[in-house]
This record gives sequence, structure tokens and C-alpha cells, in this order.
Amino acid sequence: MTFRGHLDEAHEFSLHGWAHSDAMPKLSLSVDIVINRRLVCRLPADSYRHDLEAAGLGDGRKAFSFNPFDHLTAAENLVEVFVSGTDQLLYGGRRILPDLSSKQVIPADPSLKAESRWQGDENDASLTWGNLMTGDSFFDRVEEHIRFSDEVRVVEVGPGYGRLLRTMLQRKYPFRSFLGLDLSAARINKLRRQFFDSSVQFEVGNCSNFKFDRPFDVGLSSATFEHLFPSIEQALMNFRSNMNSGGMLFIDFIRQDEALAVSKAYFEPDSAGGAYIRIYSRQELDRFFNEAGFVVEAVHPIVLGKGAQGEPINRALVCATAR
Repeated sequence: MTFRGHLDEAHEFSLHGWAHSDAMPKLSLSVDIVINRRLVCRLPADSYRHDLEAAGLGDGRKAFSFNPFDHLTAAENLVEVFVSGTDQLLYGGRRILPDLSSKQVIPADPSLKAESRWQGDENDASLTWGNLMTGDSFFDRVEEHIRFSDEVRVVEVGPGYGRLLRTMLQRKYPFRSFLGLDLSAARINKLRRQFFDSSVQFEVGNCSNFKFDRPFDVGLSSATFEHLFPSIEQALMNFRSNMNSGGMLFIDFIRQDEALAVSKAYFEPDSAGGAYIRIYSRQELDRFFNEAGFVVEAVHPIVLGKGAQGEPINRALVCATAR
């Protein structure tokens, strides 16, 4: 029997790909994760991806994701991914992950560390590079893609001190409802005291698994998604499963270079805040959005403002439509 599959991504925090049998298209396969010649995990490739279903691979439940970090050594690591019980390597399924000893110190529980960093009660300016900012440059681009109406339900991830919502209200955008979702209970309580509109709500929650009570039409997020560990994959899939078809996402990411060619992930040292930061290449952004069921309509360069040292805060605003 022949199989198909691909290891799409291989980082120290994430192995991500898919596996499929043409002979048994309804069957969900399993994959073996082998690190340094040792089998470390056998897991089902049964997560749903819209792009796989659209490509005719059964019902699209062919994907897998695994965090290999606990099994890596300080030296270079050979990672291999096979169809379980066979010697068939997935396409691209043999990778060398670099020497971890040359990298930053990584916490024992990186997932917990990535979330806990944003559950505190910081002053407003510390959330945006030491200066208070507005959502003007963000919405200047959003307006090129949508018109708000009384029927639109809006969700924002990481509302911080409310700069996007405040700009929406200043510009008098109509909407049916607005939900702000944040990891910090302290920030949510502050926002509830600031905004009294009955159509505006704030909740504590994680965007990767939050259960929305109704579908929404517009998703917003600024200076937040680069902190999702280990990637934006689960958050985008959760968004798509809770969005109306034709709805749009507007999410900005770090723009380290004009071509968006850089891809890297790291934890800041604790002295600098200890945040998890992932810089995405344009190729990665296109892939993650497509796999989750979105079409990237545009990626706009924007400048959110200036940081405390006068440096421009360069971002890439992804505008994507739910298929």
C-alpha cells in the first residue's frame, strides 16, 4: 500500500504535517515521530485542515502536530516522521534541527510560560513598545476591504487597553456586537470599566480554544498573534470554525524585513520580559491561513506608531477572507 504525506514545518517547538492513503481515503493514519533514531511518539494524523479536504484528501482529517522540544538534545537533532508501522518517510520528513546550546534559555514548560507572560496587570504603554498608540493606521487599511454595518459581529483578540475599539468608536463604525478576548483578568476588568456600551463585551480566554456562543463576521488582532505558542495554527482554525463564510480577519504581525522572508521563534530573556516571539515569513503566513480555511487577500505594510526610543513599529497587516 502506498501513502502520501508531508512534513510542512519543523521547529524546536512544532512538527506539523499530514498523511493520507489513496487506497483508503476515509482512514485516518498515524505517524511515528523519530528523534535521534529513537521513536518518541506515535500519534494520529486526524486533525482537520480545510486545504486538505479541498485538495480531495478524504474529509480533510489528515493532519498532525507535535511539540518535540522535550526530546531534543543540546547537539544537532535528527528528526524523522514516518507513516506508522512502515518505513515510508513523509515527503520532507527528515530534518536536522539546529544546536539548541547556541540559543536562548528555554523554560521548562514553554507553553505555560508563553501564556503566563500576558496574564498580569502591566501599565498600558508597556503593551505597545513603551508608548500609547491608536488603531488609526490599522483601520486605514481595514477600510479598504470592508464596510461595518449594524449586523456585523466583531471579535478582537488581545484588546490590551482598548486602542482598536476606541478607534472604532471614534470613527463611528456601526456593529451589532463586539467581544474582546484577553488572557489577563486584570486588563479585562479595566476595559469593562472604560467601555459601557451594551453591545460591547470582554471575556478572559485563550483564542486557540475559546468557545464562542455565536458565529462572528470580523476578527481583529494587533501585536498579539506573534506571542501564540508554538504557532498561530490552532487559533486560526478555532476562528474559522466560529466565523461566517465570507467574514474577514485582520491581524498584524512583525515586519522585520520588507519581503517578509525571515522566519524564527524564540523566548526573550526574563530581563526583557520573557515573552515568546515568533516572526513569520510570508510563505508561512499564506500556508497557515490557507490551511485553516482562509484566503489571504492582501498583506499591507503599516506603522502602528513609534516606540519609546522613537523607533517605528513596523507591522504586516494580513487581510483574509473565510472560505
